[in-house]
This record gives sequence, structure tokens and C-alpha cells, in this order.
Amino acid sequence: MKMLFRITCSLFSTALLFFVTAVGVPINPVAQIGKDSEFNKQQRMGHAFFMQRCAFCHVPRTTKAGADAKVPSGGLLTSLFQETNPSQEMRVKQTILNGIPGKMPGFEHTLKLEEIDAIIAYIKTLN
Repeated sequence: MKMLFRITCSLFSTALLFFVTAVGVPINPVAQIGKDSEFNKQQRMGHAFFMQRCAFCHVPRTTKAGADAKVPSGGLLTSLFQETNPSQEMRVKQTILNGIPGKMPGFEHTLKLEEIDAIIAYIKTLN
């Protein structure tokens, strides 16, 4: 049963990646950042996971060139770590793991803890 769940999640993630690509999110998000940028290895990895798992709900999208970006359904995460509050990182990690019922899926079965830490490291750069 657990294996069936993982296969289903994997197929869903793949389908979501193709959909996100179709609406204008880059196929290779790490290439956009580049190795010479101000991001470290963990943040680049976090950006890649963010684009694969989080961008659909947390990145504004447009339907045509020059159009205003629509507010993402999951909200922007740019001010999530504006204040240095140690418990904020733990709350974000728990939200990513468990989700928010009816609003956001949990990723406890599809992301490893180091992948979640990488996503958080990337989100911290959005301030």
C-alpha cells in the first residue's frame, strides 16, 4: 500500500511538473540561477525542489506576455522569514511535512528532510 502511494505521488509530481512547465515555469530552474550566483549549493537545490513542488501554488503566473501576474493561490512566500524567529523555520518545516487540510498537501512521503531544509534555505533568499 505504501509503495502504491509513493508511485501515485511520483506520477502526480511528474504530471504537475509538466503542467507547471506548460504555464511558463522554466524546465531547468537551477540553470537559471547559475553556479556563479550568490546562492550556495543548498539554496540552488532548494530552488529546484521549490520549482518542482511549490511553484504551482506559490509563484505568480501570467497567461500571455505583458499581462499582469496573477496572485498565486497559495500566497507569496517572500516575507515568510522577514524576522529572525527561530521557531518560524520549525513551523514552516511542519507545514511542508503535514500540509494544511483543504489548502496544501503534505510532503512527508515525497520529500526528504534535507530536501525540505533546502527549500527553506531557498525561501529565506526571497526576502
